[in-house]
Amino acid sequence: MSKVNVLIRDVTERLEAYDPTTASRAIRDFVVNDLSNWYVRRNRRRFWKSENDGDKLMAPMAPFVSEHIYQNLVLSVFPEQPESVHLANWEKFDATLIDTNLLRDMETLIRIVELGRAARATAKVKIRQPLGEILVQVRNQAEIAGLKRLEEQLKEELNVKKVTYLDIATDFVDYTIKPNLPLVGKRLGKQVPALKKKLQTIDTREIVHNIREGKETVIHLDGKSYHFEPEAFLIEVNSLEGYAAIEEYGYLAALNTQLTSELIQEGVVREAIRLLQEIRKKAGLNLSDRIHLGLETSGTLLEALKAHPKIVKNEVLAQDIRFAQIKEACYNTCVNINDIQLRVTLQKISSNGEVD
Repeated sequence: MSKVNVLIRDVTERLEAYDPTTASRAIRDFVVNDLSNWYVRRNRRRFWKSENDGDKLMAPMAPFVSEHIYQNLVLSVFPEQPESVHLANWEKFDATLIDTNLLRDMETLIRIVELGRAARATAKVKIRQPLGEILVQVRNQAEIAGLKRLEEQLKEELNVKKVTYLDIATDFVDYTIKPNLPLVGKRLGKQVPALKKKLQTIDTREIVHNIREGKETVIHLDGKSYHFEPEAFLIEVNSLEGYAAIEEYGYLAALNTQLTSELIQEGVVREAIRLLQEIRKKAGLNLSDRIHLGLETSGTLLEALKAHPKIVKNEVLAQDIRFAQIKEACYNTCVNINDIQLRVTLQKISSNGEVD
């Protein structure tokens, strides 16, 4: 709700200033990043509908698609509303619904999640593979407190068991600093090689500390002082052994990539769940349909599934799991997980609890 009201406020201000480009970009960023990639995905287990529909804000910039959205998603639910989005009143923001602390905390959370995903990609560790720990570092104590408040979401998003908060002044990793050439190239001209050489000799941690605190860094080149903003530098993190770390503008996410047998086992189960959800779709089941589930396999895959039946049942809506074939199954198929065959049989349960 805070984001929606900030959006209404900002778009209104931009349009009243005859700046439709910035207004359109604000709507785009909200719909793509805040609403779709974060809010809807985070709340996929819930059914939600808000009367503060973004299509009213979209109407001036995208009249036809916003009308289509309005007709399908608003009038179908609220027939008493105006017959067209272009006849609806312009939204007014409510300042009392804008929680600036919450917005700051969520922004920090999303930033660390993005860094954590990048660290996973660097280490080539899939998101379905649980990891034991993530070390995080932010810019101030308020952001640490906010992350702690939202810690469960952080652990879910990055699939980690534990979050450790590094002290703001701690240097957990080593750094290589390079100039951000698109930003400083024209400013320095022929002095760019001198800057590169200087960055190889000075204490990189001083620059990193300045970036964390949002301060300028002063570097002397050929007797002249240059003031560089934090964005003038690119930081490459030299991760410690067993960790995959990414840092950006004073925010650090370092994943412990060492896998125990328990973590590997849970990763196998997560891969099995992904395939079982695909099998549900192929079987023509609705999202809310409950099933009896039969699983036939062997070796480490069987051990993993038997160790985590509750997770499997919750994720695929199985009332029970039989580690044998269901003879009266409505769907029967085979898949391979880590070169081990898994035969899946399932049977739909009707709304009254009887087998269909």
